[in-house]
Amino acid sequence: MSKFIHLLFSLFFVSVLTQAQPAFFTKEFGDTTLIHTGKAAFQSSSGSIYYGGHALNINADSMYAEFSKLDENGNLIFSKLISYGGSHLMVERMMPDRTGNFLLCCNVYTAGNVTPLVLRVDTSGTVVQSFDCGSPNVNNSIVGIAEDIDGCIVVSGFYPDSTTAQFVQFFAQKFSSSGILQWTFLNNDIKKNLSFDCHFLADGRIILSGDEQLTSGTYNPFLVCLDSTNGQKQWELSISSHYNSGSKSVMQDSDGNLVLVGEAATDSSANFDIILSKIDPTAGTLIWHKYLRASNESDAGFHLLENAFHEYLITGYGYDTATSKKRVVLILTDSSGTELSRDYFADSPINIAYTISPSIYDGYLLAGTDNTLGQNILVYARPSGSIGISEVPEHSSIIYPNPASTGTELKLKRSVEHFDVVNISGQVVFSGNDSASIPLQSLSPGAYIIRFSIARKQFSELLIVQ
Repeated sequence: MSKFIHLLFSLFFVSVLTQAQPAFFTKEFGDTTLIHTGKAAFQSSSGSIYYGGHALNINADSMYAEFSKLDENGNLIFSKLISYGGSHLMVERMMPDRTGNFLLCCNVYTAGNVTPLVLRVDTSGTVVQSFDCGSPNVNNSIVGIAEDIDGCIVVSGFYPDSTTAQFVQFFAQKFSSSGILQWTFLNNDIKKNLSFDCHFLADGRIILSGDEQLTSGTYNPFLVCLDSTNGQKQWELSISSHYNSGSKSVMQDSDGNLVLVGEAATDSSANFDIILSKIDPTAGTLIWHKYLRASNESDAGFHLLENAFHEYLITGYGYDTATSKKRVVLILTDSSGTELSRDYFADSPINIAYTISPSIYDGYLLAGTDNTLGQNILVYARPSGSIGISEVPEHSSIIYPNPASTGTELKLKRSVEHFDVVNISGQVVFSGNDSASIPLQSLSPGAYIIRFSIARKQFSELLIVQ
């Protein structure tokens, strides 16, 4: 297996699932004396849900990173606040790492200065590692974070040009697993560029997504591809939306293409609609660019993933005309960007979801914020336009043993035309064709989804590796 394989959820999440699938739910939680901002939720193979974000105490003028654990039904088990001296600590992203811990992408605010910080916390919310990022000489922020199979970490963000202090430049840095800086990339362009997301690609390269300023108040999505060994730029791509627009997140799908989600003003909506773009990562060429038109009252896509049927799921916020509220939105499209369904969740006037992740059951977890009540939001749902894995005709379990041991071979009760092994963050680990078995030598312990194709039918099964 090659170096690029992403194994984000691993180590000791090896419990066998014996519980029945929980009912779909929308939960809000958080200490009512604090203002909470939820950013991400991930589920372990035992069913436990780990949730990250930050919380503001207005009276004490303090902001803390917040790490919570919930059960499979969305009931809070504990919530822990993480402080950083007398400074404000804001969490932009959270992701599971390859060791069973979690990486928090943070920014520290102290007396008007901003310093990027990475925290690694265990499942109890205890900090086990931290290291500074960016430049110590300027205010700078990180918004994106990614980890490679060898434990190297890439962050992306933006800071003023160190020479003129006029132009905001976006940057990326790569660190070893121990937090030692390996290289820094600075996009030396006079345009104002803001980076919001970063990922390791299947071939080991790094993709950065963000915005470039065209004129005052007008931005367009912008992608940069880097060599992961030295941080050298390989290509860049600006995606014209004709109007003011921006990116929020990017992923690589099972066909190897990049898919970007964001927001854009259009001829009918100055307040933004959701945009979706597909890009060939070989040389950075645009395949298509779509608008998911809605209410004309402000809609935006913040995160996306691919499901077992090669469809895209998008979350963020959307204006629900039936209730006249901005609500958490879950949109399902096919692989060409055609909308199949749109569902809304959370009932206060202004809500948003920042991330979506696959549940180990038949559905998805959306994490975000009730901006009216200052509460964390956790949604467990399935798009109305999709069918569940358990509802696929002629589907029965074909893998054994399950759970299986790492280093062994997984047997299939019937040959399949194609399979994809997908980690709990929704990324393809590896694939195969015309197979009656699947080698597990390269899989760390954890929960995986295997999706199969047999006679033009697709279905998936949950695999526990221990």
